[in-house]
Formats: sequence, structure tokens, C-alpha cells
Amino acid sequence: MTEPTTLRDQQAEFTRNLLLEAARKVIIENNPEDFTMQKVAREAGVSHRTVYRYFPSRQALIDEFSEWLEQRFDSTSLASMSIDELDDVARVAFARFDRNAQFFEAAARLSVGGLRPADQAKRTEIIRKEFDRVFPDLDPESADLTFSILRLLIGLQTWFELRDRFQLDEGQPGEAVAWAVRVLYEAIERGDLPSTEKPGIDGHDP
Repeated sequence: MTEPTTLRDQQAEFTRNLLLEAARKVIIENNPEDFTMQKVAREAGVSHRTVYRYFPSRQALIDEFSEWLEQRFDSTSLASMSIDELDDVARVAFARFDRNAQFFEAAARLSVGGLRPADQAKRTEIIRKEFDRVFPDLDPESADLTFSILRLLIGLQTWFELRDRFQLDEGQPGEAVAWAVRVLYEAIERGDLPSTEKPGIDGHDP
């Protein structure tokens, strides 16, 4: 996004940032299902019409909030890295999450509550293409299983769960996930893959 040049542009940018900061506070202080445009307007001290002028829907606000974090903190893009670099990328990204926890906690709460930004699916698709390029010989079921574990590990929700639920200290989530990604990568390389057989209804093999 280019820097605002006119007074009107500067005022619009100020209002946009005001609304996004208000959204962060509303997300932190409420359950995801209670995240509404009305509460954002009330927190920002503006009319509902003003919120809708900048963000025509709640999903548009969520998408913009995600982009705002990327711009504000120059977040490491997992989608731009090769699979064999993801242990280092996870470590760096999680460290950035730690340093700016009050902002990224809000984004994580949205995702945990099922309110995901549109670009999350795009990032997953890009990472999956890289995964398939690095491991072209995996059968489809094994590829699906191992990729789903990898994607879960390097996600923002995992950072949040490790901090919030398991009370890991700053730096520990990144180191733990970097280790897990490296172990998973090495296991895939040597053919140590999860079983693709589906258990019976009683939990035992059919």
C-alpha cells in the first residue's frame, strides 16, 4: 500500500488504522462469534456507517486485518519459503509473533473461531504445491496426511495454543515447532509415514 499523500488520504488512513486497532481490541475481549461490526464501531467511537464505508462486510474487515498485520510487522511469509527451510522460517515467524503477541493473539483467536482471512487458503495452496514438488513420489493419501500435519505445525493457531493452553514462554513455541518440522521432514525423506488405513468403528482395524 502506498503512503497517503493528501490530507484526505491521511485522514482516511488514520480512520482505517483506528478501525483495525478497534477490531483487535474487540477480538481480544470477546469470543470470536461475538465479533461484530457494531462492536468495532463502538470501540472506535464512530458510526456503523463509517465502519461499512471502509469494510463492506465482516469478512472484508477480517481480510484487511490480516493484511494490516503483514504490513505492520513485515511478517515472514511461509508461502515464499521452500519446505526444507520451514524449520527456520517457523522459528523466525514465531519469534515475531512473540514480540507482537497482543496483535497476533487477536488474529489467532479469529482463526481458532473459524473466522479465517481469505489469504490463509491461498497460502496453504502455495505451500502444498511446494510440498508436492519436494515429495513427488508420495501416494496421495500419505501426502494429504503428512502435509496436513506440517501445515498445522507452522500455523498461527499452533503458536497461540502453545502459549495460551500450554503456557510456553517466549521463544519456546518457535523452537518446539522448528524441531517438530525438522523431525517430520526427515521422517518423510526416509519413508517413515503414517498409516493410511482407516480404523473400524470400534477403533480397531477392520
